[in-house]
Amino acid sequence: MTEAGLPDIACDVDVPRDVEKTFPPRVWIEDSEVSFAAKGLAYQVLSYPRGTVVPGEELACGQDEAESVPVLIHELEAAGYLVRQAEISNKLWLVHPDRLPQLPA
Repeated sequence: MTEAGLPDIACDVDVPRDVEKTFPPRVWIEDSEVSFAAKGLAYQVLSYPRGTVVPGEELACGQDEAESVPVLIHELEAAGYLVRQAEISNKLWLVHPDRLPQLPA
């Protein structure tokens, strides 16, 4: 966990990439249960290579209002995009939510 109290988030989703862009899954773009701001936070993490741990303070820097990041993290957890390996874990993993259709292989 960072000094600001935000958890670090590891990217555990493999998506198509090229030299300049990361391509978010279309099913994520169309997910009406998640706000645009929360999707932005998920896409920010998704822009890192799979397995990268993104410090919470870095996520806060990428948002217009750093104090809203805990709310966005909670929203992504509730929607299944962020999971903890254990109840006491201070690190989250960005994963493909079980409630959505699987990503193409």
